[in-house]
Amino acid sequence: MDGQGSRARVQRVRGGPRHLTWSPDGRTLLHSDPSIGRLTLYEVRSGRVESRVLPLDPAAHHCVNGGCAAAWTPGGKELALPSPDGDGLSLLSAEDGHLVRTVPVRGGAEDACAWSPDGRYVVTDWRITDTRTGATTGGLPEPRPAMYSLCWSSPTDLLLAVPGEVRVLSPTAILRQTISTTAGAPDHPGRTILGHR
Repeated sequence: MDGQGSRARVQRVRGGPRHLTWSPDGRTLLHSDPSIGRLTLYEVRSGRVESRVLPLDPAAHHCVNGGCAAAWTPGGKELALPSPDGDGLSLLSAEDGHLVRTVPVRGGAEDACAWSPDGRYVVTDWRITDTRTGATTGGLPEPRPAMYSLCWSSPTDLLLAVPGEVRVLSPTAILRQTISTTAGAPDHPGRTILGHR
């Protein structure tokens, strides 16, 4: 539906909104279907929705039984999936699904927002990893909250939202600032969803 709520388009997908992520430019919607290991891209152009399925071996990328964790990279030209050997992330072309390169990062990216804008850092398995070396630069605060969202606001600032506050962390997971998000109902903090600018 558009911003005025006047135009609606219906596209049936399995799995609900949590398996849908917009490309950084907002033109393409990625649908990860973990039940069958399928990646479908929906191009949204001038009121029409065109879909295409990327060729993918679900088992090779650990995309079976709900384990498909595909995420856009910051440039919007690649999709990140666990590599077949489990030692990195495979970056597949969003155009045709071919393997572009592998980065030495273990685990799946949380989502597109888990990558720093310059692509140097990514959050996987509750830790910050340098994508060039594969080294862990910092672990996020434990215990992991039941409700949270995270997003890089700059190459050096990771925002971690938990009920009642947003924490600003460095690439080494040092807490730089805490911002309260509770307004008027401190006993009922809601979830803050962070997204792209």
